[in-house]
Amino acid sequence: MISETILNKPRTETIANWLRGIAAPLLPPLKGDNAPLLAHPSEYGALSDRIEAFSRPLLAVAPWLSDRAIAKLPKASSYAAAARATLLRGTDPADPDYFGPMQDKYQPICEQSAIAWCLHNARNVLWEPLSQGEKDQVAAWLADVEGHEVSDTNWHLFPAVTLAFLRKEGYPVDETEMNDHIRRVYEDFIGECGWYKDGDEPAYDTYNGNQMQPYMQMLDELGALSDEWSEEARRRVVDWANSLLYFFDEEGVAPFWGRSVVYRANYLDGVAMAFRRGLPVAKAGDWRRAVEGVCRYFDLDAIQGADGYLLSGFLGKKEDVLDWYSCRASAYWLGRNCHFIQIPEDSAFWTEEPSEWKPGLVHLDPLPMALNRNPRHVVLWNLGITHHAYADSKYHNLFFSGRFGQIYDSGAAALSFLNGREWKRFNSWNPVNMGAHSATVMGHAGEIELQIRFERTTDGDNLVEITHMGGAPVNLRLGGFAVSGNIKPIDNGLEGVEGQSILKPISGFQSMETQGNDGTHLWAPEFSYPVSDVMLTAGKSASAIIAGYPGDWAEVLKLHGGE
Repeated sequence: MISETILNKPRTETIANWLRGIAAPLLPPLKGDNAPLLAHPSEYGALSDRIEAFSRPLLAVAPWLSDRAIAKLPKASSYAAAARATLLRGTDPADPDYFGPMQDKYQPICEQSAIAWCLHNARNVLWEPLSQGEKDQVAAWLADVEGHEVSDTNWHLFPAVTLAFLRKEGYPVDETEMNDHIRRVYEDFIGECGWYKDGDEPAYDTYNGNQMQPYMQMLDELGALSDEWSEEARRRVVDWANSLLYFFDEEGVAPFWGRSVVYRANYLDGVAMAFRRGLPVAKAGDWRRAVEGVCRYFDLDAIQGADGYLLSGFLGKKEDVLDWYSCRASAYWLGRNCHFIQIPEDSAFWTEEPSEWKPGLVHLDPLPMALNRNPRHVVLWNLGITHHAYADSKYHNLFFSGRFGQIYDSGAAALSFLNGREWKRFNSWNPVNMGAHSATVMGHAGEIELQIRFERTTDGDNLVEITHMGGAPVNLRLGGFAVSGNIKPIDNGLEGVEGQSILKPISGFQSMETQGNDGTHLWAPEFSYPVSDVMLTAGKSASAIIAGYPGDWAEVLKLHGGE
């Protein structure tokens, strides 16, 4: 058990208490009493949501139940007994609570892999106590994944992990099918700096941390990778983690892109798995500082409801960012961060002191992104990140920030163009060049070619200049962001600051104005996404500065819908 000396260090204590706070309320869902987690139903239906409302809480609890846990969860044996009982009901075709058979491209294929991993990760209390007949029953349900089609994305890793667990436990599996799934990701999706694409396009996003890297490490631990691939997979996760550290400011806040921030905060899982396995990730103390910052800023009082369960919205209740396949239980993908509690007590993650945090511009060349690092604020410049599944939303903003302007259609300096009467997202761009303080990309607004120049100003702000390279005039819309807040002290020396509007038109764009309920003004005057428009003709440019500060974080959480 982790020593009191280590546990009582402020950052360590924050991490342990936060992870315990996520896992502690989850005994009822493990028993099958999961009605609150079935809110905001997905389009897969009630049965799929019910499986998810068991499997994802199990992900949060299993690390605490394992014999590798370095801290305690009170009454852990009750959690383990409840999980075993529910699992046996769910895998018995004669039981009313049966989880049902698998289908092609079916959400429970994902949930199966979560259950399989937990059976391995906490095998001392979830797998080994089962009789041989009970193990065979569970294995038969898991094996039903064979032969079913999955999306040609990160989803290949779900059936691969399930089959790897069965193989490790001595059950017959189609090893060709398992290896084909692994090969598709390992060989075809790898990019640079250890980062994987989510498919064939340059879809680099947080799935690296919450899917690609941790699942590759799961497969490695389950013995599904050859010696050569095992060594390379470990090298990749270290390279990825070393580059990801640049995303965090000195207080542990990093840009998010994609869906719910609560859901996405588990991109730390790849880091947790690397340290858990003793891989040589650099700057372990800096990583502990970053993880502690995440725990502090996503305060459980803001991201949990009155029932103690995680809220699935953007930050709290605001659920309009959720995808069609998400229910409230989906938020417990975050629970995989509990892998941190399995990092050995003598790891440098717990003992090494952080180094000095340094601002500046970091190009992740040849990845299509750069990071403008300022104190209390890191902004990701999108130099060509795309996503095959979300071409009109979420992934195509010019900037992403951990403090403002996250992912909505008009926020985070999203660029749109008028096509007839419809505003369409500008999302077809490619890097042209990168300099010491700037970067340029090219793309198209319909038939019109545009050049976008990013620059870090002497004040550290983000200058964006859009130039019309030739053709007919085009009407462009640049999303902006306004935030206000009051100065308020925060525990452990952090301090909120008064916020300010962050979109500052320099030339061409009209003055920022707040619009109605058309998606460009999302909450209230205190916290909104106004926009600026410009009509550009050939050879003309328009520019703006994206600057500003976040305001008081508690107010940000509240305005995003937290309780």
